[in-house]
This record gives sequence, C-alpha cells and structure tokens, in this order.
Amino acid sequence: MGEAEGEVMAKSRKHRTEGELQQVAKDVTYEIQMLIASASAAGPVCVSPLVYRLPESTRGMALESFLLHFRNLRAFLCPSLQTTGPDDVLASDFLGEPKPQDVGDSNKIRSDKQRLDRMLAHLSYSRKEYISTGNAAWAVGRMALGVLQEVEVFLGRIPEHMRSWFPERAVLAKEQTEIAGWVPAISATTIYPVVHRADSFLPHGGTELKQKQKGEK
Repeated sequence: MGEAEGEVMAKSRKHRTEGELQQVAKDVTYEIQMLIASASAAGPVCVSPLVYRLPESTRGMALESFLLHFRNLRAFLCPSLQTTGPDDVLASDFLGEPKPQDVGDSNKIRSDKQRLDRMLAHLSYSRKEYISTGNAAWAVGRMALGVLQEVEVFLGRIPEHMRSWFPERAVLAKEQTEIAGWVPAISATTIYPVVHRADSFLPHGGTELKQKQKGEK
C-alpha cells in the first residue's frame, strides 16, 4: 500500500444511519447489475481501443462500461486499492467500521490496477505504450468473477437484515457459475498482438476492408 493510500485509509468515517445505508445499497446493487450486464455484452476477453464507427464498436462501449463498474466496486470493497473520500460509499460502512477497511481479499481484485487507472480513469501519455505493445486486452470474465466473489464475502459479513437490500445470493451464484464457464477459455496473459486490436473485430477478420484499401492504392 502506498503512503497516499495509507493516509486515506487512516481517516475516520462519518457514521451513517441505516436509512442512509439502505438508500445507497440501491446504488451498489445497480453497480453489480451493470457489471454483470456489461461483462455479458463485452465477452470473456475484449481489447481496447476497438475500431470505431462499426457495429462491433458496441463491444468497446460495453467494455468501458464494465471497466468503470469494476473500478467502482473495487473501490467500494477495497479502498486500499484506490483513493476514496468521505462522500464515497464503502463496504465497511455497512459493518459500522469507524475507518475505511477492506472487505474481502484485495489481491483478488488488484488485477491490472495501474493499467486500468491509466487507460480508463485518466487521459494519459502512457496509454499509447500499452496499446503499441499489445497490452490492451482485458480478461473480462476473470475480472467479473473475481469482484463478484468478493461481493459474496461482503454479503456474508453484513447483518442478515441488510442482505435483502442487495441482489439475492442465489442469483449472484448463478451468474458466477455462468461466468466461470468463460474463464477456462481465457488466455492467462493479457498481452495480444497489436493487429488483434483492430482486424480481429472487423467483419470477416477485416478481409473486405483490406481489399478495399488495396484497391484504393
């Protein structure tokens, strides 16, 4: 944990009433639902940035939506991984913790933290480096499964009467089973050839576009 992150974690939190927690639980539920929906739309592995102005660019939009909700839930569950403020909703608020605490295993949702922050949350100079080296693939299935498993940890720790504020655990278990079916097909590496970033998402592998470009020369 970096010094800045440690300072954020050390700050005391305002005590939240049950009414406040029940209200923001609706927003947490929305984040979980959108994580699952966008993961399904993006597919097990997705590469960014895709080629735009094509029907396939909807996968790019789904990917960015997924990464945003993944990042939001990562901060909710494990504030040690991300700078948070007094207005941010944290999982530890539901446990009555006076200071920010990780709920679950931060190591399981730490994947690609720096790359995600640099490529999604910031318009950075290093974005080009990730793309040019082919390090622009996201293991959506693995990431979704990891954060949903930590949501399960959270639901197991909160008081029983609060669990009805969130998606049913049986529903989440079903989603995890489906997503787990994707994972064996996912390559263990996030490094893909740069050409994969563009041509593989074009109709027929980009053959028609390549022929058109050749004819225009």
